[in-house]
Amino acid sequence: MNNSLYNITTNINISRITLTNISFEQMQQYIIPFGVFVLAIVLYSVFIFHFYKFIARKEIFIADLQRFNRARGKFLARFFFSIIYIFKFFFVFPLIAFFWFVVFSLLLSIISKHDIDKTILISVVLISAIRITSYYSEDLSRDLAKMVPFALLGIFITDMNSVGFSPDSLHIIFQQFNQIVNYLIFFICIEVVMRFMSGIVYLLRLKRLYDKNRGKYTKLYRKHI
Repeated sequence: MNNSLYNITTNINISRITLTNISFEQMQQYIIPFGVFVLAIVLYSVFIFHFYKFIARKEIFIADLQRFNRARGKFLARFFFSIIYIFKFFFVFPLIAFFWFVVFSLLLSIISKHDIDKTILISVVLISAIRITSYYSEDLSRDLAKMVPFALLGIFITDMNSVGFSPDSLHIIFQQFNQIVNYLIFFICIEVVMRFMSGIVYLLRLKRLYDKNRGKYTKLYRKHI
């Protein structure tokens, strides 16, 4: 497939092909593979677009407890919702993190010259950096998350022969099961630590805002005494 696409991009002369002189053989040789090439880039770009936006989100699960404030039995509803949120965080999140891990490991295995162990480690480092930066700036996290996937696309377009995928890579990745479990626990620890630090920063900002407004109200009160 790579060789045929390479021949298309190097040998095809679009200016010589018109609707009047195009033959079925030319369509089979050039137009159809060319359309498949374009469609593949579009599908890959759409997948990466949604993928990096998802992994770069600070809030993977929305904990909207405010909607239970006016409900009957709001305490019980909030309690069960909190339990569900914790369940998602500790049981569903590892599955999502595993999906991220597999995607980045496969992408890096295509463009990296390292062995699979180093590729897995690089994937863990990259995912960790993306998740940490998402608590600082989601824009920064998105830029970091799309760097490798679109770099791979750029390499594939400019030099197709340098990109190769082996089905054995996925099998080798799954063979590192015990190591992967440790990495998933590491991802959970990162999320817990970052969420805790984010909560502290939020409380400090809230206290600062409260002190600032209290100072304004105090001055206003003294002015009217």
